Amino acid sequence: MSNNKKLKDIFDKYNKAIDQVSKEFIEELKCDSKTYGQVYIDLNLFEKEINYNSLKSLECKFITIGYFSYIKKLLEKEKNDLLLTNRSE
Repeated sequence: MSNNKKLKDIFDKYNKAIDQVSKEFIEELKCDSKTYGQVYIDLNLFEKEINYNSLKSLECKFITIGYFSYIKKLLEKEKNDLLLTNRSE
């Protein structure tokens, strides 16, 4: 049972690392974009490039599909949490 505690600690450490890298990734995506639409275009182009370059490795393909899906969910959450602005009264 103590092995489960160690495994959970390792898993939590992994999740924290993925969250940190994902935030950096998103900030870099947004750096040259003015809209979320442009961010998604850049993300999709980069995703296609990565998928094309990793065609030979199923293991890599599996990881990238999951990672890009996670990035898109984080972006959606960020967009959905934004306050509405410039609304006509």
